[in-house]
Amino acid sequence: MVESILERLPNLIRAHSPKDTAIDAVALAAFQARFHSEEACADYLIAQKWPNGFICSRCSHTTASRINTRRLPLLECGHCHYQAS
Repeated sequence: MVESILERLPNLIRAHSPKDTAIDAVALAAFQARFHSEEACADYLIAQKWPNGFICSRCSHTTASRINTRRLPLLECGHCHYQAS
């Protein structure tokens, strides 16, 4: 269900009829329940990008540290220090 909500997210902004508005309000409520914070959303996106855990695109190392000094977190490779988002 979350994936279908994410696919429909652009449509949440531009509903065209009262029926669409009601459906999109339900979809938005489900989205907000699933992603109750920016951190929860970022965790989901990281899991989607690296479903089997972090793998550095530069050196293929699998250990990373999370850098939270900006709005969206970065993962920094524990070997070569490459930063990926």
